[in-house]
Amino acid sequence: MILRRNEVYRRGARVLTIRDRGRAIELGLGKYRVWGRFCVERLLSKPVWQGIGAVIGAVGVVISVAQLARPDEAVLPPVQEPTQQPSKQTGGVSVEGNGNCVNVGDGNNCTVSAPVITEDQNSLGVSPTWPMSLGCDGGTTVAAMKGDIAPGKVKRDPLKDIRAVLTKEHGAAYGRGSLSISLTAKVGTVVQIDNLKPIFYRDKATVQPEWVYDPMGGCGGSFARVFALNLDNHAWKDLGVVSDSDTPEGGKPPKGVPAETLGPRFHVSHDDPAVIVIRSQACTGYHEWGVELTYSTGGHTYTKVLGTEDAPFRSAGTPSRTTPVWTFMGGEDNTRLNLGDTTEAPKFC
Repeated sequence: MILRRNEVYRRGARVLTIRDRGRAIELGLGKYRVWGRFCVERLLSKPVWQGIGAVIGAVGVVISVAQLARPDEAVLPPVQEPTQQPSKQTGGVSVEGNGNCVNVGDGNNCTVSAPVITEDQNSLGVSPTWPMSLGCDGGTTVAAMKGDIAPGKVKRDPLKDIRAVLTKEHGAAYGRGSLSISLTAKVGTVVQIDNLKPIFYRDKATVQPEWVYDPMGGCGGSFARVFALNLDNHAWKDLGVVSDSDTPEGGKPPKGVPAETLGPRFHVSHDDPAVIVIRSQACTGYHEWGVELTYSTGGHTYTKVLGTEDAPFRSAGTPSRTTPVWTFMGGEDNTRLNLGDTTEAPKFC
């Protein structure tokens, strides 16, 4: 092989160093050094080397190395470890200075270290939907309160449900409403759902909506993990897995609907999410409320409030007087609301 200047070469446990000092070429092998041509015979006569042929030229050194002598006869200089270099990109592979593979590309057999997973209050993902049920919901009605948009200015938007628009302002679920809480967790974490309880902010004995929106639709029932909340008397009950409709299609609940009691047996993960439905009902008065969710992960317990005092969920019962009902159904122009009937009390009350 060809040994070039200022290089370190290895063969097994042996190291051969070629250094350039002016005109001379130095071969470092422990205590033996070679200076120029006159030292070649002296080097070859030592028992350290066997089967070595060397020709030293003015430009470089060409050495044929066949075999090293007994390992214990040579004293080798220490080899300096390479200094760590910054990360660099090589094609599709990101390589650290110490040779560790960060991003494996084609043909790379490096082992990629798994990222550190932190379990904290952000491990749980919570997404509430109010006041409509997830999926098909053609029955939930909404009361528009004072200050909300006038019915004559409402235009159908295929991308928005007017009920969601109204309840983001001052609108309230009229009679019944569904708060669907979708729960999931970060990849690699498991979260235990410990408890869920209602928070009552305000109760007013009377309420008078400006008008009520009724979609005048209907859907078949589906099963869900349901909690019942009676806002008139503040009653709270875990109903388990039941249909979220009064007219269920029948059959057994599908797999994936959590039936466990909240606590040590109720867990969610990225691959095993869950949905909890709070079915609220108000037949009298006006109510502002929320829920407090308690959960545990990583040995710590956290709480999350859905529906705050400043931005609560709202529910309305029987109005003080007869109230007009508007709908997109029954008119010549189904892109705008049409006056339908009147209401004196929510359905089911």
